[in-house]
Amino acid sequence: MCRHYSQGYILESVSVICDTYNLLFHAGSVEMRTSPHGFVTNVETSEERERITEEAGVNTQEIPNEWSMLRIALKRRYKDTTAELRSWSAVVTPLLRCLGNVCSGPDDACLLAWTNPGLLQAFESYLSSTHRHIRKETLWVLSNITGEDTICQDVTFSSLVPSVQEQLKAAYDIKTEALYFLCNLACHGERVCEQLLHVGCLQQVIPILKTSDAELLSLALAFCEMILRLTQAGKEVFEQSDGVARLEGLEYHANPTIQQQANDLLDGYFLIDEGEES
Repeated sequence: MCRHYSQGYILESVSVICDTYNLLFHAGSVEMRTSPHGFVTNVETSEERERITEEAGVNTQEIPNEWSMLRIALKRRYKDTTAELRSWSAVVTPLLRCLGNVCSGPDDACLLAWTNPGLLQAFESYLSSTHRHIRKETLWVLSNITGEDTICQDVTFSSLVPSVQEQLKAAYDIKTEALYFLCNLACHGERVCEQLLHVGCLQQVIPILKTSDAELLSLALAFCEMILRLTQAGKEVFEQSDGVARLEGLEYHANPTIQQQANDLLDGYFLIDEGEES
């Protein structure tokens, strides 16, 4: 069952994510580290709460909610050295997970989150992190939030897609999340697929057809199928990028699902009927 989030909770969570981005990147640090999922809860343990609020000069009774507590902690710690800044960048992972959970619910929640003008820029910057878990969580959030069509269109025609393309060269888990994201975008139809083709996504996905991993192959084949079906130039680009040779190499793959996907693409788009050829 999907948890219900209030409008205030959603707006505050997105605002804290963007504030954290501003503090981290405007301070000249892009280094991030992981932390336990329950960071906000951990911050509010009695001992930590008392210490931070005392340092910040704020009365505990005046703190209305967990987000305000987190803001106090962030502002207090980010005043100090770069080392402390980096140690507190641990907040990013649970914040992204929080937003991902929010955006896995109704479209209204996604649209509300998207009203913050700094969110797209924050996502782009988090995708440049040297820490893979930050990039992975960001891609997961993007897959959830772009389920809503208006947001999908905004993201597709932004500078964020090239940043996602770079993740197709990363390790397995990052690459998988990037493919899920691109497939989710492509599901939104012809206009989106034309743009994805225009910025070179198909050429970046085709080399993945050489992998032996069934999940990666299935995602890559699904993306290729949508581009071939929904764009005019997709077939030509696919052929020029050695896509047909990659499909032929998958005709006898050990996984029957991969075999079927590859054969369907060959039969549907590239094999010429003998009668038609003559």
